[in-house]
Amino acid sequence: MNAKTVESNAGPQLTFELDGQSGNISVYADSTNTLSVFVNGQQIATQQQMNGVYTVADPNLVANASVTVNVPANADLTLRENNGTINVTGVTGELDLEVVNGNIVASQVTLTGSSLLQAKDGTIVFAGSVDQFSFAHMHTDQGYISAQLPASSSFHIDATTNAGYINTNFASSGTAIHADHGGTPKALIALDENAGTMDISIV
Repeated sequence: MNAKTVESNAGPQLTFELDGQSGNISVYADSTNTLSVFVNGQQIATQQQMNGVYTVADPNLVANASVTVNVPANADLTLRENNGTINVTGVTGELDLEVVNGNIVASQVTLTGSSLLQAKDGTIVFAGSVDQFSFAHMHTDQGYISAQLPASSSFHIDATTNAGYINTNFASSGTAIHADHGGTPKALIALDENAGTMDISIV
């Protein structure tokens, strides 16, 4: 099968899954509403599974490589990386992102549904919004979490750290924060880490 761009015919919300194992995954919203995957600059084939989820046709090609993915702006993503960084930019959808040793960077995104951003040993940098009918959970074991949320947001936030400190510009800083912002309904946001620092801000 030749590498090609696959247009989304899975409805208004495309779902894409990728297990990179070791390397970097960068995902960008594509204004042409198509899905395309590149490994080290070379486009590779994708396929749609019986359940409607899109994946790469040959998982071995992305096992230890730098992967760039273009998706429609509305897309649900499940991305896994053992060693490396996951970057997601400009996407609206339910995100399930997990890194064992590495970082997660999500910018200009809107989280919907039930989203999880988890970096076992690493950093999570989030700059975006959470849909007010949604739940978002961000977790690190040993690392750092930065979350920037727009002033127009409506949310309830629970943030805790076992050995660290939480800085914020809209509530009292400390080792635990339980605060509300904006009107109703409110998104539910949970941030937790075992050891490290958090910076949570309204911008």
